[in-house]
Amino acid sequence: KEVPGVKKVPRVLGMPFEEAVATLESGGVGVGNVSSISSRVSPGMVLFQSPKSGCIANPVIPVDLVVSKAPKIEVKKVPRVMGLPFEGAVETLTGKGIKVGKISVISSRASPGMVLFQSPKSGCIANPVIPVDLVVSKAPKIEVKKVPQVIGLPFEGAVETLSGKGIKVG
Repeated sequence: KEVPGVKKVPRVLGMPFEEAVATLESGGVGVGNVSSISSRVSPGMVLFQSPKSGCIANPVIPVDLVVSKAPKIEVKKVPRVMGLPFEGAVETLTGKGIKVGKISVISSRASPGMVLFQSPKSGCIANPVIPVDLVVSKAPKIEVKKVPQVIGLPFEGAVETLSGKGIKVG
């Protein structure tokens, strides 16, 4: 029941801060301490109020509010790990809180285990959801072939014999 001359604290939870202030002031209640906390709620929204809505409003006792603010997002850049040994690249990335994604291995003339490519590239803004994919070198495939006997053959015959077996003469 409404009691004549007695006002109740209006509900301002979930309102934008400016709207909450206007609502409280039009209800005869002042705004007290305002603090903010990081929240997933849109910035500037009232998360808590004290005294709660429905309490008897006292013009001498203001309503304290807690308002949401955008969560602090730490911007990280993807470090350069190309040219590092695989283990060092993983350590560098995970040490910065960046996940390692897909790892591909390809034959290369680089030392085995070296990071040849990375995606995203170094200097890009790191996204906590998107990992860094790496391409790592493995030893080139060495094909062992039996060399045919060419001693005593004329040069052209030796070249033809070797080439016929897939052996490069140089």
